[in-house]
Amino acid sequence: MHQPKKMPEQTQRKILETAISLIADTGVNGVSLQAVAQQAGVTKGGLLHHFPNKTQLVKACIEYALTKIDEVIDDLIQEDPVAYGCLTRAYLYITLNKTLDVAPCWNAFSMAMLTDKTFSNLWKVWFEARLQQHKATDSAVELQVIRYAADGLWLTQFIDGQDQHDLKAYLIQKTYPMG
Repeated sequence: MHQPKKMPEQTQRKILETAISLIADTGVNGVSLQAVAQQAGVTKGGLLHHFPNKTQLVKACIEYALTKIDEVIDDLIQEDPVAYGCLTRAYLYITLNKTLDVAPCWNAFSMAMLTDKTFSNLWKVWFEARLQQHKATDSAVELQVIRYAADGLWLTQFIDGQDQHDLKAYLIQKTYPMG
């Protein structure tokens, strides 16, 4: 009898992507291991083989999401012809663009961060490292205020579902140096 080849990396990625989607939609507390397993097309035992409990699954989701977010930020920064504010513009783009492939990662991460101090600490460490890396281009107080405004705008969009295109454009425009 021929057994199908097991592909643990693909299975693990499918579980993570499914859990991220569910977290983005319902928050961490609204996600069950059974729902993740069912939507990922694996047994609950198969899920538990990769992630022994919900905490480990959510932590892995956050780490996966941060990796994906990092990749997009790096690409955006590399494509940006203006150094000043490049991290802030990339941050605005991933925070406020609901159509990005990374949007579910961002939403899941944000939901987890809002509901659990452990995840907000992961965010703090990650973002402080990013800011340190871009200290020369993104340490101005004005850019910090813009990033805070983007966080508030993300929350507003998340709650009411309306795209605030004019406000996004205004914030992005404010990230460029005065000429």
